[in-house]
Amino acid sequence: MTDSPRTSTNHLQRFFVALVATLLFGLSLTAQAQTYTLSGTVLDTRQETIVGGNAVLFTQQGKQVTGSTTDAEGNFRLRNLSPGSYALRVSFVGYKEYTTIIKIPHSGTLRIVLEEDSRLLNTVTVEARAADMTVKGDTVVFNADAYHVGQGAMLEDLIKRIPGAEVSSSGSITINGKSVDKILVEGKEFFSGDTKVATKNLPAEVVDKLELLDRSSEQSRMTGFDDGDEETVLNLTFKASHKTGLFGNLFAGYGANNRYEANATINNFTGKNRLTFIAGSNNTNDRGSGELDTDRGGGFRHRRPQEGIANASSVAGDIAWSLLSNLDLEGNGRYGYTDRVATSEKLTEQFRTNAASLFSQEKQDLRSFTHGVGSQLRLTYKIDSLTELVFRPSVWWNKNYDLGYNTTSTWEDQTNPISTAQTQYNASSNFLSLGGDLDVSRRLSSKGRVLSLGIRTRYNGSQSEGNYLASFSGLGAGSGIKQNRDLLQQDDSHTLSTTLRLSYVEPLTSRLFLQVLGEWKHNTREGDRQVFTPDVSGQYTLLDAQYSSKFTSELDAYRGALNLQYRTKGFDITAGLGLEPGKMTTQYLTRSWVNQQLFFVPNLRINLQPNKQTMWRLDYKGSTEMPSVSYMIPTVDPTDLLRITEGNSGLKPSFTHQIHSFFRSFNPTTRVAINLFMEANYELNGIASVVRYDNTTGQQRISYRNVDGNSSVRLFGMSSMPFFSSLLTLNAGLRGIFNHQNSYIVDAATSTEQLNKSDNWSVSPSLALSFAKGNLYLRLRGGLSFNTALNSLSSQAQRTAWDYESGLEGSYDLPFGLKLESDILYQTNQGYGTNYQKNSWLWNTALSYSFLKNKAATIRIKGYDLLNSETGISREVTALNVTDSRTNVLGRYFMVHFIYRFSSFGKGSSRSDFGERHFGGPPPR
Repeated sequence: MTDSPRTSTNHLQRFFVALVATLLFGLSLTAQAQTYTLSGTVLDTRQETIVGGNAVLFTQQGKQVTGSTTDAEGNFRLRNLSPGSYALRVSFVGYKEYTTIIKIPHSGTLRIVLEEDSRLLNTVTVEARAADMTVKGDTVVFNADAYHVGQGAMLEDLIKRIPGAEVSSSGSITINGKSVDKILVEGKEFFSGDTKVATKNLPAEVVDKLELLDRSSEQSRMTGFDDGDEETVLNLTFKASHKTGLFGNLFAGYGANNRYEANATINNFTGKNRLTFIAGSNNTNDRGSGELDTDRGGGFRHRRPQEGIANASSVAGDIAWSLLSNLDLEGNGRYGYTDRVATSEKLTEQFRTNAASLFSQEKQDLRSFTHGVGSQLRLTYKIDSLTELVFRPSVWWNKNYDLGYNTTSTWEDQTNPISTAQTQYNASSNFLSLGGDLDVSRRLSSKGRVLSLGIRTRYNGSQSEGNYLASFSGLGAGSGIKQNRDLLQQDDSHTLSTTLRLSYVEPLTSRLFLQVLGEWKHNTREGDRQVFTPDVSGQYTLLDAQYSSKFTSELDAYRGALNLQYRTKGFDITAGLGLEPGKMTTQYLTRSWVNQQLFFVPNLRINLQPNKQTMWRLDYKGSTEMPSVSYMIPTVDPTDLLRITEGNSGLKPSFTHQIHSFFRSFNPTTRVAINLFMEANYELNGIASVVRYDNTTGQQRISYRNVDGNSSVRLFGMSSMPFFSSLLTLNAGLRGIFNHQNSYIVDAATSTEQLNKSDNWSVSPSLALSFAKGNLYLRLRGGLSFNTALNSLSSQAQRTAWDYESGLEGSYDLPFGLKLESDILYQTNQGYGTNYQKNSWLWNTALSYSFLKNKAATIRIKGYDLLNSETGISREVTALNVTDSRTNVLGRYFMVHFIYRFSSFGKGSSRSDFGERHFGGPPPR
């Protein structure tokens, strides 16, 4: 069908005058005066629109007629075209050029699919750079090729170069202030539950794009109504050449100080099916899956630090497989072992009322051994076109053994020593976690009527046993005070939680939907502590009833809610009100406590998406949570004579108001991307520490109570844009964090509690400028962090600290397969304690040689921390104290690596929309 004429008003007037005057000459003359428009849509092989693509029209003699770029919807229009034959050329960086012959007039809209060019993807930086970061709706997309990494680099190295991204020593990922819960590969979960496996073992060179988004829960996806259980996921799309076939990476290294690394990763992609096998061992702190998460509850009190030097070994497998046309399986299994040696020293300033602060110097030596094994599965079964079932079972088990020695000296005014304390211990613990999630949904009509059921159940059990030798000696005025303990402590704790949720969605109109929601939640927590002292033969058989205890706490909570949702193109809003009564019963020995509460729980979500490159979202929700076991055990912990803690079995459940919002935008013409995020929390019945200081000895007695008002606000901003040239990219970031914490400090003179309100502010701006052309890549970055703590107690002054860093990194591809890589980072600080000042230059450099066909093999020589200046210094601020710490680090060493890549690829395959397939409820956005 021929488009209507698109000309100016004067031209139309002349056209119609000419048409009337020459009507007798026929329609042929009319056709010569008429112009046409050619329109089309440009997509990639995943059927996703390409923004900023070029569509150019040429005559058959090769002369350019006109051109345009694709808009936010991937559409282009070439106007004012005369009839005839033309050559249409469509191109976009990183894709194969598309050329075809077009006759004008052309009926209909062209649909053009561009295929990725893996060869071009590796060389596009010769003349131009793809945008480092783009935005598609609620998804932030990072272009992996924009962040050059070295030979043999893993996913962790790539993520660390993304603006606003942080990877902790434990392997957890934070991007723009949001913790990444899961990593997906081509839309399917990859070692779900442990992001470290992917970051430490997946080669960076196979990744094409990293897509960051908030993914709704299974039930939200099924019903179309948000339940507040979103998770932040990082989806990895592989380069076209790595989407089908067998490929892998073998990595081995050995160096000074007997440092070693070995890793093997094998992947097999067959259409939508994937198998992955990973194995590794090292003593350079790249843990892989060597340590599964053990901070899931339980009574084991000595937290294993993540610092230090670790020997780790691991083996793991992951699967994503279509068993039947309507049955998909995703899952993984893994085992890991870690042997960690950590030495640390800490300087802590402890706040007091109407008195100068106390200062303590603590030194700790720890040897920790961990075995972990776990598995998680996800079964998706489409019973028929109207009914879907998703089942997620999981099991985790850890065994830990720790040997430690702590010594602490306490001063008054940093000049007068008042006490010393020592603790020596050897302890073991076992942790078991079992879980199962079941979601079933039935679509009752094509208009959005849906009935769904969700069941969640979790069991966490922990058993620990430790032998503790503790001593305490007073100095100065307390010189006559001496305490010694020799004991065996056994802790046994169990937590069982079950949630049942029923939802019914009724379409009131084509745009308005009503959800009726009912929910029942039951939590049970049990804690049993037994303490034994030695008998005359030295065996720990004498039960010490003073420090032994047993308690049980149960919470029953109900929720009924009505939610309304209105949807239109580019906008939707969900609002509702819930009623949540709850009852918590605690039993301790012969006593019991009953706490009843009633909360009104409103919820609100607003989505505004005027186009695919711009989105704003605002969310509010409320949630309840039981206190942890460690806060509730109502007896004194006898293992630490300096910090004597006692739980409170009468603690109430907390209720938290949560607001978060984000704004994301990308301009395909200027390639400017903006990503803003805000999160705020306000807690009712939160937990505050109550601390009583002994001014003579410096001992602390710590208990807990409920308090209203603990709150936090986090603000993050990130922007990426070209800087005067397409070869230069500027990334700017800003992070702001505010924490308000309440605590109570007992005045030693009057024995009265005084509320200390602690406000901790942190502001961290950063800048990075990167350049890429041909064989050269350079990145200059810098940042600072300002932290200040204000306490309401008049005797406490403001504590302020500054951290600064700047760095330069780069790589250059030399002839004959050689590559030079180097990075240097300068770090310094102000406001820290004596001996905790940082003034270090961290310099790493490497020279590699790649050979064999397609450069499949690489030999690399790399030096780490060449100036031997890494410090391991950090600061932590709470409502009670400020702590500066220093831990042992790897230091300077050199390694020789051998890297071998093998592959057997087929044609690139497409992927479906990852995990956001719409099943029922309101129509998709």
